[in-house]
Amino acid sequence: MRFSSACDGPLVYAKTDNDCLSVFGVNNSSSLTSVILCYKDHGSTLDLLLEDSGVIVECNVKTMDALEVLDFNFAGSRLASKVIIRSECMREIFSELDVTSDVLEISIVPPTMPHPRLRLTTYGFEGTTHYDFPRDSDLVEVFECSNTEL
Repeated sequence: MRFSSACDGPLVYAKTDNDCLSVFGVNNSSSLTSVILCYKDHGSTLDLLLEDSGVIVECNVKTMDALEVLDFNFAGSRLASKVIIRSECMREIFSELDVTSDVLEISIVPPTMPHPRLRLTTYGFEGTTHYDFPRDSDLVEVFECSNTEL
């Protein structure tokens, strides 16, 4: 499985990202792990900065160019959405997605639509798999969407 991105962006394999997110363990419910994801520019690494109980870990994941170029023309757009999800659930969620899928699709259903949510979708040999984060879920800390259509 790999993440897809817009505008000639890089691909990052989800297993590598999942390994980085689990650096503090998978069953550590006594503390909260924070993560910041940064991608600076074409050819840069995907940087994950994780903090748990004062311990900071930086993971720099190499990226690669997508085989086909997708032109979404985001150059003139403003920030359309912002969703912050509690990190402790992400390992389990990534493990439930279909690993035979080549693409992880990330979409947001805005508050103007029924059941606003962040949706992760994979398309694999077993069919289509969706994982939804409803806007009112305890896992969602921030759900902002300025556009009515995404």
